[in-house]
Amino acid sequence: MKKFFIYCAISISILSDSFAQTLFTYGSSETSTAEFLRAYNKNKPAAVDKAKAMREYLDLYTNFKLKVKAAQDLKLDTLTQIKYDVENFKEQIAGNYMNDEVGLQLLVEEATNRSLKDIHVLYFSVPIATGAKPEDTLKAYKAVNELYASLSLKTNDYKELIANISSKYYPTKYSDIGFITAFSLPYVYENIIYNTKVGEVSKPYKNNNGYYIFKVLEERKEVGKWKVAQLLFAFPPNVDDDTKSKIKAKTDSVYTLIKKGLQFADAAKTYSDDRLTYTGGGELPEFGSGKYKIDFEKNVFTLVKNNEISKPFETVFGYHIVKLLNHSPASINKNDAALLYEVKQKVNQDARVVAVKEKFIKDITIKTGYKKLSIVSNEDLYRYADSILQ
Repeated sequence: MKKFFIYCAISISILSDSFAQTLFTYGSSETSTAEFLRAYNKNKPAAVDKAKAMREYLDLYTNFKLKVKAAQDLKLDTLTQIKYDVENFKEQIAGNYMNDEVGLQLLVEEATNRSLKDIHVLYFSVPIATGAKPEDTLKAYKAVNELYASLSLKTNDYKELIANISSKYYPTKYSDIGFITAFSLPYVYENIIYNTKVGEVSKPYKNNNGYYIFKVLEERKEVGKWKVAQLLFAFPPNVDDDTKSKIKAKTDSVYTLIKKGLQFADAAKTYSDDRLTYTGGGELPEFGSGKYKIDFEKNVFTLVKNNEISKPFETVFGYHIVKLLNHSPASINKNDAALLYEVKQKVNQDARVVAVKEKFIKDITIKTGYKKLSIVSNEDLYRYADSILQ
């Protein structure tokens, strides 16, 4: 038995030496066989002639080590910009390792399903000011409960309802936010809306700013992406009927000129009050559901053919004339690679992914039995961790 243990010890020693031996040196530095093999096995390409592939990779790895050494000799690694770029790169890489892939995939599937339909929503709120008195907080609580009870009874006279509750309890508001889809609103509101049926209202939701209720009016298939140009004949603040009439007459006259052959882009440069787009022929950025108010969207969505021009229509901002440049219908295939890629990119950039990462870190913490001791500072912890990894 003693001879057996001696034999094992010698074998392990020989194996360790073979991997720890120096493969090549450059100046005062050296690279071991084990280091090279780790890099090769991680990145090795598929090849028939494995010996040739390893020789080629050795040339690449040698050149890489020489370039790194040259950069260190020039102290490039001490430059502020380089340090910033390295830390930024570390953070980007870390994100790939700190994700729960199962949880992330569930978020992608959920967002993909939601992106296939738009929901028309009314938004009710009872704002609570920071530092509000207890009696005001109580009034707001009573206001939102009566609001919810009335909405649940299918009350449709929203203006009268809001006026009554505001005078009776606490200032209350409502607005028609039009159609929304996935990523149009913060995730917490999106969840509430997509879990509320058509014709129903959500239960009151409270955060630090007050209470919120959503009512779902209707659903439709996702409308895709729209590219349009517009002429805007803007209303001044507190516009009166006489001024409105004059603006309408100007809008109609420009529309007539366009029908007679005036180029839309030239009309935008000459007449449009949209200071952001008039020099570019009136072109707006491509948009989908929820970007603009519902009265603007409804008129745009009636256009069928490219270069079709709408009749003048009114919104709260003024009178518009819109030209359709392009419409890309929404993909209805949930397995469409382009759709899945777009949704995944949005998920990774959205706040909803934070919950998945936090759950993943919590699960790993429990599995590993990690316990943070107060006697070790974060600075020392990170420094020791980095040195161990090196």
